[in-house]
Amino acid sequence: MNSETLLNQWIAGLSSTQRIQALAFISQYLTICAREYQPGHTLDDKTIIKKLLGISELQHKIADEIISYNGGNSGVFPPDVLSKVFFEIAAQYEVTYFLDAAIGFAKSRKSSA
Repeated sequence: MNSETLLNQWIAGLSSTQRIQALAFISQYLTICAREYQPGHTLDDKTIIKKLLGISELQHKIADEIISYNGGNSGVFPPDVLSKVFFEIAAQYEVTYFLDAAIGFAKSRKSSA
């Protein structure tokens, strides 16, 4: 199974409260990933900017989804659509590795709900 399918299945099995927590953990870890791009990094500036924009886009989608779960937007994406959107963004900005790591981090946390 690919990462998109695994995320879909994992999120589908969570309650709304657990999904919010999982999304928050994913976002938290993506912030840690962004810190990798400190001044003096070996990648060129254009590549670094692309990757940071990708992480930012993922965090924006995550925040939007959390707001939706709390009634602030019109609707919540079904797990399969959410997974597809996340991995499309990650592929576009070449940050799939970070998204996979963030999902692994979130899955390693125990939900209190």
